[in-house]
Amino acid sequence: MAATSQPGPTRRSAVRLWRPRRALSTEEHEVPDTAALNAVLAGATDAVMRAIVKAVRAAEGFDGPGGVFPAYGDLY
Repeated sequence: MAATSQPGPTRRSAVRLWRPRRALSTEEHEVPDTAALNAVLAGATDAVMRAIVKAVRAAEGFDGPGGVFPAYGDLY
């Protein structure tokens, strides 16, 4: 019994799968609450900022093949 291979989707048909069925601009949508979105984005900004500051302050300097690389805490 010989196995027959079925051709896979062509590039054109594969691209067609990712296209939306109708344009988003033609649908009726509610206007999103931008104040709530801004509050979430501000909270995310604060969290990222605190994580970066914590990582910079916890970093340690090291001696590498290119020389001495001091950390922020070693300098200030």
